[in-house]
Amino acid sequence: MSWIYESFEVESDFNGTIKCRRYFGAWEIWAGQIMQSGEYITKMWAKAIKRVPADEVKSVLVLGLGTGGCLGPIQKRFKKCKITVIEIDPVMVNLAERLKMYSPDNGVEIILEEASDALPKLEKKFDLIIWDLFVAGRTAEIIHESGFMDKISAKLARNGYFILNYYREPEEMELFDKAMARHKMWRFRYNGLALYRHFGRGHVGDPLPDGYAPYRSVRPYLERESSTSKSMELVGKDGRIGSRWHHGPLWFEGYTGDEEPKIEPFGKRRMVIWQPITRTDNPGGWRRSWVQMNPNLTGFADLKETEPYWSAWTPHAQRHRQRWLKKLPYEIREITSEQFLEAYADRSVRLREKFMHLWLIRNKIRRHGNLNVFFGAVDGEGKIIAGFAAVDIPEASQSMHVASFIMPIAKKTSVGTGLVDAWFQRCLSKGLRFADFDLFWAWGDPWSWRGFSRFKSQFGVTFIRYPRPLIRFVGRSKP
Repeated sequence: MSWIYESFEVESDFNGTIKCRRYFGAWEIWAGQIMQSGEYITKMWAKAIKRVPADEVKSVLVLGLGTGGCLGPIQKRFKKCKITVIEIDPVMVNLAERLKMYSPDNGVEIILEEASDALPKLEKKFDLIIWDLFVAGRTAEIIHESGFMDKISAKLARNGYFILNYYREPEEMELFDKAMARHKMWRFRYNGLALYRHFGRGHVGDPLPDGYAPYRSVRPYLERESSTSKSMELVGKDGRIGSRWHHGPLWFEGYTGDEEPKIEPFGKRRMVIWQPITRTDNPGGWRRSWVQMNPNLTGFADLKETEPYWSAWTPHAQRHRQRWLKKLPYEIREITSEQFLEAYADRSVRLREKFMHLWLIRNKIRRHGNLNVFFGAVDGEGKIIAGFAAVDIPEASQSMHVASFIMPIAKKTSVGTGLVDAWFQRCLSKGLRFADFDLFWAWGDPWSWRGFSRFKSQFGVTFIRYPRPLIRFVGRSKP
């Protein structure tokens, strides 16, 4: 045997003849026409996992060991992560150990079993799952087994990532598209790969949970919003409700929802803006806008998604909740709108920002009355050092965040998490299912939103990324 060149073959009941060759110390393992390990495979996986944030992965599940070509890159990128591998072929496992294709003492557990049988037995969920299941050069037939996609989805953490190696069989992606959202798709020379996440992770077109309706499409909410405006009126019917308004001589209509609005006759020429939620097609007569005139990204927590509600939070948020409940440096209680506004006005922020936020809060108070709710974190002297404002929308079983603040003295405490926790508990006590955080930062939004958006995203949020709106011009060209 030579370090420069060496080869041998082994027989497998699952993969037939497996050929092993070494060139200048580097092994290549082939099963049929598929390379299982080698420099090509190592580079492919090293580039693929760079699409996953390194700091978000603490546990990895690999479906299909081959001979361990992906394990080295995983161990290098995700330091100290725990790796679980499911492999059906004992010959592949023996080869991986014999040829030292990975470090077995570095947090790697190998389960020798059929994937459909092994998955339900796993007790934990994984931040990253890698699909590399091939038998004799073809995607494993187990992919077509009824319920198998659900088994995979059940083991992917809420904020987890799934990477599919579909090689040269893109038609297999249709099965995964039904269970998860395809965020990215790319090629590495001969291989096709795709990155998936759970629905609700911010992909355009993701379905919404049953019972959720964006508040911008709820008629009673829109009626209250337009009640104090002289330039706005409600239009539409049959569940396709929108608003009509004007700025000087320019008239507009706006609708939010997946049903195409019915345009009513009106004597003015106007631009109609239709913002779909999950639809990405272009119905006849509509044009896709070049710019996003409405929110890019919003998010809400479904308080019935898990029990208890805080189990859907990130580990970081759960730790802050426990810290808040143990120490309780301040008392959180409901306060009046006057108390909230007075404390909010004391914040040391830019005058323009303060004016805009106070104007928004006062408008909500005028339009929604006693549906507004205000929380304050109060110190021992009765001073409000943090606050949270929301407005209930009972017709949609939700409460919407309007504004919040934390004084500098409380920045290093867990009071922010405490306020969110108090809001969630109140929603549950009122029978409201959804806690809507509304806007989140996306490309094109002010950078100042990013910090608060990261904070809000910790609380079991389901995201809605909106497609660009559809527009059309209707009505007479002249009065």
